[in-house]
Amino acid sequence: MTYNILIRKQAKGGYVATALGWPEFVAEAATRVEALERIRAILAGLVARGELVEIELPLPQSLVPASYAETFGAFRQDPTFKRFVNATRTYHRARNRN
Repeated sequence: MTYNILIRKQAKGGYVATALGWPEFVAEAATRVEALERIRAILAGLVARGELVEIELPLPQSLVPASYAETFGAFRQDPTFKRFVNATRTYHRARNRN
């Protein structure tokens, strides 16, 4: 597996390596290489003691019903609808300029 590691040089000296997505897994060391070795060991221990699985959750139902869905396209045959849309667009453009 591949893990993304954020490595930062400390102002006081040394390095800190943090496993992205796992902020509780941090390794500090005097050198960059040693910090990476330590974070690798921490992650290897985690994987050795646990199991990685994927789960799928259903998306929650919308709290607001899509009432427009029942009437979507109801005016597509109305010959004045295109004029209405253009007039609305012109109004909003003029309003937004001010």
